[in-house]
Amino acid sequence: MKLKTTILGALALSAMLATSMNAQMQEKGMGQKGMLCDTQKGSKMQGYVSQGSCGIMPLLHKLNLSDEQRQSIQTIMQETMKKKESKYSAFSEDEFDKSKYIKQMKNAPEERIKLQADMIEKVYTLLTPKQKSQLRVLMDLKEEKMKQGCNFDQNCNGRR
Repeated sequence: MKLKTTILGALALSAMLATSMNAQMQEKGMGQKGMLCDTQKGSKMQGYVSQGSCGIMPLLHKLNLSDEQRQSIQTIMQETMKKKESKYSAFSEDEFDKSKYIKQMKNAPEERIKLQADMIEKVYTLLTPKQKSQLRVLMDLKEEKMKQGCNFDQNCNGRR
């Protein structure tokens, strides 16, 4: 009986250690390269995630997504990017359409918000109830961190 308890304890400790290490790797951007959190050069999502880094998209990599969910999210993000009107559409070989450019720039923030909301809605429907609950917790934690800001009495971002 004591041997079973020891083995179970060691197994539980190993699982917790592995989970903790995985979480630390995710926080440092070492996990799931090329998925939703990687904004380094060469990433398929380069520029897109950094633009929406205040939203929920960067939090998705912290969820236990299936390969099918990852692929679906990737597809949704690519489709959303295709819907974005090019900021250079007011330019042609011969001329510059000033009124089109002005209209486009005025509508850009609203269009970006609409596209982002549509994308989030589609992604959210892919999540399981457990993942939705985990996402809510992650959003609350992120919001709390933002409210606290950088407390100079504590270690801030790994620096003293």
